[in-house]
Amino acid sequence: MAEDVYAKDPLPPFRASVKDGYAVKVHPEMKMQLLTVIGDSTAGDKPEDRILTKDNCIRISTGAPLPAGADAIVQVENTELIEKTEDSREEKTIRLLVQPVVRQDIR
Repeated sequence: MAEDVYAKDPLPPFRASVKDGYAVKVHPEMKMQLLTVIGDSTAGDKPEDRILTKDNCIRISTGAPLPAGADAIVQVENTELIEKTEDSREEKTIRLLVQPVVRQDIR
């Protein structure tokens, strides 16, 4: 092509995850850190009311919108389950096995 082509409108009109995993707020030396899972985001959700800090994360599905403060996705395979909720249905605490990078697995 002789010139760059740009879409008139961004689709989807939000930042979205390209993998199943956990939305996190990146900071130095996160590898091996324990994070509290404060909720989830699936396709069609509006997770704006859940704000991430350096000590928590949100479970996220492929195509789901990112919550405020999220700047990377860590794949499920790169985490370790530490604790489940009392009903054993969801993760309560996870450990990151990798150091995430800003914009990792976000479109």
